[in-house]
Amino acid sequence: MTKRRVFRRLLLAALACVLPAAQGAAQPPPFVVAVSFEIDVPRLEQFWAPAEMKAVSSALGDHLVDALEARFPMWHEDFPLWTFAYGVAAPRVLLAFRVVEPPRRNVFDLELQTYVDRVPSRTEIFPLTIAWYEPGDLGRRGLPMPRMTLDEIAALADALLDENQPTLNDWLQDHVPVAVGAQWRDPDITDSPFLVLPLRWDQYDRLRASEFRLRCQVPEEGELRLDSNAVGLSGPFRGPSGATEYDGLVVKLTNPERSAPLTANVLRASHVYMARFLPAGWFIALAEDAQ
Repeated sequence: MTKRRVFRRLLLAALACVLPAAQGAAQPPPFVVAVSFEIDVPRLEQFWAPAEMKAVSSALGDHLVDALEARFPMWHEDFPLWTFAYGVAAPRVLLAFRVVEPPRRNVFDLELQTYVDRVPSRTEIFPLTIAWYEPGDLGRRGLPMPRMTLDEIAALADALLDENQPTLNDWLQDHVPVAVGAQWRDPDITDSPFLVLPLRWDQYDRLRASEFRLRCQVPEEGELRLDSNAVGLSGPFRGPSGATEYDGLVVKLTNPERSAPLTANVLRASHVYMARFLPAGWFIALAEDAQ
């Protein structure tokens, strides 16, 4: 584990203790994206005993977490909107890295498959793959040496992420929520297009011009998707008692005509996704409209 990751975890833990006392209740912790790694090639697995293989997988898992955090920081290093972790039990969102040997090809590949609720992404894009041993490499090079395998796989993983960074970033934004729950800015005006998201203004004000998508489950109607723009303003995010817990990010629905089925309970259970990050200068006109 790098010094950077240790420092960041300590900082997040400290803020979790300090901010509630000083500035009201804290927002929920960042959503965890699970990371896994396995070598699914019998003739490579024989290099290590089961206990050694577990240590190997853990070491590569830590490297993958570092590599992902370096490439997908989600706008703020100290207050991430999501984070990555290795060895998460029963994850909702999973990035699964595997070394595989495709049938009858006599090659080794590193593969990245994405899962949501244990269902793999089945598209033309996923799984993402990068070649490790090309056809003929086994005859020329022989099997990789155990002491070299870890470094080679780590370098392959870095290359795979670099080559597919835009693709994976789009997938993460579509499938990993940045917050759960929303509420009307004015609880007495339930047809207002203005909502408050549970993203603390003092931490995430740099998102004050960004675009968000809400996914709500409406009873008897199914999923409702609502697009919104942050308007450069904060608003009170209220707890169950109605008292303000902290100032959250205000957004304006861009398709408010679709929000008729919304209730406070539906909003409270909605999942909020980042649709697009925009620089702060974009919010001026929207902020004037929201006053």
